[in-house]
Amino acid sequence: GYPGVSVTNNEGGKPEPVREVKQIILKWCRAATAGYPGVSVDNFSTSWKDGLAFNAILNRFRPDLIDFDSLHPGDNMANLQQAFSCAEKEFGVIQLLDAEDFNMAVPDENSILTYVSLLIKAMPDTIPPHPKYVQVSEKWTEYEKVVTPLLCSIDEKIECLESSTSLSDLEQLKAAVQEAGEFQRSTLPVWAATKEKAELIYGDIEAINTRLVPPFPIKEEMSPSAVDEAWSVLLQAFDKNIEL
Repeated sequence: GYPGVSVTNNEGGKPEPVREVKQIILKWCRAATAGYPGVSVDNFSTSWKDGLAFNAILNRFRPDLIDFDSLHPGDNMANLQQAFSCAEKEFGVIQLLDAEDFNMAVPDENSILTYVSLLIKAMPDTIPPHPKYVQVSEKWTEYEKVVTPLLCSIDEKIECLESSTSLSDLEQLKAAVQEAGEFQRSTLPVWAATKEKAELIYGDIEAINTRLVPPFPIKEEMSPSAVDEAWSVLLQAFDKNIEL
């Protein structure tokens, strides 16, 4: 997943060398923007020109304030202005920079470094997981709650069907036919609807997961393909049991 990153101050110690401080801040920025498409923080100048990195940091801590997916990589001025306004209004970060300051080949490194340092100080100590990672994790929990009992029921039914033997007694045969009919009319449609519900939830998971780097880990034994396989075995066992 996306590990939280803790920021600790060097209180009581000797001042960190400038180069080392820059590397620490750069490491923090990379962690805070990990998983955001189009964002690659390699320096304190050109990496910030399109405004996406600033917005990614704000979205990471307050996804309710910034809709990162709605941003356009080419709309630098609007992206930058949105980030600076939001940072000042919601986090109290003084707007030391203007969007126009980035309208050059290589924006001023010291100005950006100073602003980013203020931005970091305004944030909580620990970088939270990517908002979309949280979303997909919640969706996966919802999916598991639907799929786990379904797969359990299917497996139990398959075991029951496969352990059945040929019936010679007429009354037993009638009871078995009645039970099979009831399963086909009542139980099977309910399971099919549950299976369809699970597939819809999984579709939501995939839609989010394709935009995550790294993606949320999916348990293959609970994936829709695994459910399809179990479903196919169930129907085959049911058909074979009817023939008996």
